[in-house]
Amino acid sequence: MSDMVTISLNGQEVSVPAGITIRAAAELQGISIPTFCYDDRLKPFTSCYLCVVEVEGARGMTTSCSTLVAAGMKVKTNSQKVMDSRKMNLDLILSDHAGDCIAPCEATCPSNVDIQGYIAHVSTGNFAAATKLIKEQNPLPVVCGRICPHPCEAQCRRALVDEPVAINPIKRFASEWELENGPYLPPCAPDTGKQVAVVGGGPAGLSAAYYLRQQGHGVTIYEGLPQLGGMTRYGIPSFRLPWDLLDNEIKAILDLGVKVAIGESPGFGSTEGAIEALGLTQALQHRAVPFFTFTQVRYYRTRIPKFPVLAIAKELSDYDGTINLPKVKTHCQTGFSGAVKNLYGCVPGKRKAIRHMTCLGDEVAFVQMILANAKEAGAFFHLADGIRCLHNHGPTSGDPHELHSLLFCEDGATLDWGLCGRIGLDPLSTLQFQLSGPPPVYVSSGEPIEPDPSFLHAAKVPVFFHPLRVARSIARQAWTKAKESVQ
Repeated sequence: MSDMVTISLNGQEVSVPAGITIRAAAELQGISIPTFCYDDRLKPFTSCYLCVVEVEGARGMTTSCSTLVAAGMKVKTNSQKVMDSRKMNLDLILSDHAGDCIAPCEATCPSNVDIQGYIAHVSTGNFAAATKLIKEQNPLPVVCGRICPHPCEAQCRRALVDEPVAINPIKRFASEWELENGPYLPPCAPDTGKQVAVVGGGPAGLSAAYYLRQQGHGVTIYEGLPQLGGMTRYGIPSFRLPWDLLDNEIKAILDLGVKVAIGESPGFGSTEGAIEALGLTQALQHRAVPFFTFTQVRYYRTRIPKFPVLAIAKELSDYDGTINLPKVKTHCQTGFSGAVKNLYGCVPGKRKAIRHMTCLGDEVAFVQMILANAKEAGAFFHLADGIRCLHNHGPTSGDPHELHSLLFCEDGATLDWGLCGRIGLDPLSTLQFQLSGPPPVYVSSGEPIEPDPSFLHAAKVPVFFHPLRVARSIARQAWTKAKESVQ
């Protein structure tokens, strides 16, 4: 029996070794036939059907990776019929292309972390390399290892055999090991001379700072709350995400050279800024009146579905009592703002603005929140100067409404009931008293003056803190600090 056979390959007579496949014979002649599933170390699987060729006399297309050559065989590898068949088979593969090129766990991961890669590193004991690979896509793996709902595990192919790989616990172990043994600090490019202000030190702000520093840009994070972390710190219980782990992971980001301005809320101003804008700084200093910004918080529980846990200024606990000096005006979410609403000022930092925006479209939750806040603040005396109030156009502006009265009371709700009477507003028409009911004791302070009817038609305006406002405020504060440093 001859060791060679003659076949026709794309119209040319060629001699090839007997017992080899059509694909191998084509390769000997410099003709490439595409394939996905072929591996010369394995038996032909013939699952992709991209290697099909046209053989004269055969029914349909023939797979070149598994069909052996025979003497006199006429083969076409590039006919239009072959090309159309390969395209159709490729379309079928791509129609359900899950996990063939990118693992389905990686495709499902919101950060698109190379899951197979870091698990491979962990399997060889190289935990540092595993965390380094994770941090290419996710700078907070310790946080995610504690709170991630791990949708990747639901897509794990291993579940077709027995059960999914424990992807998230593996990530948690590797990242916490790395944190304990010296966190990985990625190299940073040479300084570009550009400075970036990141407003907010939550996960998004920290991530932005992490990658911007690697590109060589200077970064300053402006955070209005006492500590960095955002909702990962203030929205997740510490038993679920221990703060010491969070602090260490944040420190690893700051160690790249990220600057932080904590305790300031550049988007929403500060106590000192408000006093200066009102022209009161010199007068207060002359009278030795101290003022300070709330920075620390004390948490308390409520029965409000949207706010099961709230915070109030911890500094209030340093004093024997609180005196409330409310302003009377229209409010965009409560309609009427008096003593109860004014105690909302005991909420430190930008929490006030965040809660405003959280309750947009849900005035009931907002009023429930300010009622709980007023109760927790526990002011023992409330005084409204009663000279005038502002109505229309929400909380930032308004038209004067003369009251010519001085109202004071030991109970904030009672004072608000009296204020409503002074402006000709039915207290029970306000959401505050619809939820809390009338105060237990109310003593009239006299006949109300003739009200301005327009007060009863206050325009509600949306609460929105535009990014340009935040940027202008940051620039203004930076300029002020620069002038102070020069002086």
